[in-house]
Amino acid sequence: VNLNMKRKAATIDALKKKYKESCVRKCEVDDLRNSLRLAREKAANLAVMVREHKSTVEIQQKQLQKAEEMISKLAIEKEEEILLARREHNKDCSSTLTATSLSTITDPVLTITNNDPVSVC
Repeated sequence: VNLNMKRKAATIDALKKKYKESCVRKCEVDDLRNSLRLAREKAANLAVMVREHKSTVEIQQKQLQKAEEMISKLAIEKEEEILLARREHNKDCSSTLTATSLSTITDPVLTITNNDPVSVC
């Protein structure tokens, strides 16, 4: 009878030990589950942030492209204005010089005897 009691006590002790180990394992598993849940939440948040960032980048790229097109258009317009101004200036210079006789210019410093408007081109 005494031996039987010792076996039962040993079995109970073994079961208690396994129970404690299972409790420790359960806590570890719960901790791992919580860590995994938090990691998934962070991943979801990061995915949202990445989508928002991509959207912002796409919008900014479109704005940049429009700005570059506008700059190119303005540069072409400015160049056309400069060319037109040169043509008009050259046209004015040639008509002014032909209107002024060469006899009015007395020296290389361009001393003008009459008060006709002359522009130096």
